Amino acid sequence: MFYYLASGELKHFYPTKCTFSKKITYLKDTNFMLISLIPPIHNDVYLGLHSTNIDHLIIASRHSDNSLFAVKRWPVSVNICLINNKSILTDDSNTLTEKNDITNQAWGELYQDFDSAYKDTIVQKQSADNALMERMPFIRQKNLDDAEKSS
Repeated sequence: MFYYLASGELKHFYPTKCTFSKKITYLKDTNFMLISLIPPIHNDVYLGLHSTNIDHLIIASRHSDNSLFAVKRWPVSVNICLINNKSILTDDSNTLTEKNDITNQAWGELYQDFDSAYKDTIVQKQSADNALMERMPFIRQKNLDDAEKSS
């Protein structure tokens, strides 16, 4: 089954197709999912923190009442985590035991279909960008006024 992962928090992260790879236990919490990204995302999405493209992430439900493995409502709010301990990708083990095995990078949403992911993220980003552009003259003037006051 395919899902779509999206994040309004990451500037260049658009709805990305993903598949379930395996259930992960992290520090005794079992509501973590290893996902494969199709296609991999370019590392600049994460501000160049990684030297290679990212083809796997770990996600975790942000709310205990909506598990990734028994979804009650879509989209599912998730934490998007980078994988620091790459052994989880190749080992038969489903357990990560060290706090620094993953890094929580951003909030996102897991969707059932591309149309919902697109509508909720791309359209919102465009609206936010348009609103910001409308406010730019005011913001620019305020910054100029603040700079004048401080000099």
